Amino acid sequence: MHECVSLRINLNNMHWFFGIRVALGVKRDKITAIKADKRLRAILEGADPTEQGKTLDDKVKLFDAFLKSGGFYILYNRSIYDVSRTMSDEDATGFYKLFVSRLFEDLAYLFMQHRGIGPVLSQKDTLDFFRWLYPGAQFRPRTLGFDTLAGITVPDGILLEEQAGIYRPIMVGEYTLAAREEYFQHKFKAFKKRKTDFEMIFGNSQLLFVVPEGIEPSKFIDNPDISTEYVPFNRKEINDFAYELFNDTIPEKGLPTVAEHFQRYKGKQVKTVNVNGRTDTTNADIFFSRPRLVYDSPENQSRK
Repeated sequence: MHECVSLRINLNNMHWFFGIRVALGVKRDKITAIKADKRLRAILEGADPTEQGKTLDDKVKLFDAFLKSGGFYILYNRSIYDVSRTMSDEDATGFYKLFVSRLFEDLAYLFMQHRGIGPVLSQKDTLDFFRWLYPGAQFRPRTLGFDTLAGITVPDGILLEEQAGIYRPIMVGEYTLAAREEYFQHKFKAFKKRKTDFEMIFGNSQLLFVVPEGIEPSKFIDNPDISTEYVPFNRKEINDFAYELFNDTIPEKGLPTVAEHFQRYKGKQVKTVNVNGRTDTTNADIFFSRPRLVYDSPENQSRK
């Protein structure tokens, strides 16, 4: 029989309830009830409360909030770390594209935190939650934190809302720069399967695409179970911002830019790299040399 579990969590001095009824198993007549444990509580405690009254409704506010929150500091360090490690030719050649995608997803998450809809699970917490849902799925680490589970389509975030005293997922978020029909169809197919497999968790949720201005998911797929949020910038503007961070911005004086670090460690591995829509030769000094913009990390600022 099904087992219903109510989980009480202290989150920033508030009590959150998450009602869970989960059925897993290869056969539908063989049900495994999953009980709430410490790992699940830790995951749900990662849901960030919304920042009421601080809506990041324009590009300047959002980009500035990303820098001030330490977002670039985290992205920079992850990029430097990954570039220094062994990387597949495919990831090395497409590293800048991965960098832009990582930046976009971080901005989209920050944007959704301030929308006032409800608490939002980060990408990491969402992945951990899905590892709890699918305990047998193999973890697959990927460059720049695009980690996933083998055979499972893991969304980028989950929005929670109170329903009758219980917090449940109301939106399953996919943050994307893509404008391809196959992408949206694939995500919707995975969403429908998830609603069937975990009806008591996702039964009342919608699939939410968070996209730049100018991308219309409804052109590719139209369904009442799909909603769309638009971040306050278009694809050109996110590419320009990414280009600046990749080539010109450093967290503190004396450090290399991500582009310089990439050239040092991956210049011999790849002959060309796609930057801002152009394919250039890495050995031909592809990254423009301009005065560096120094961004102080929160740690450095606190010392001043």
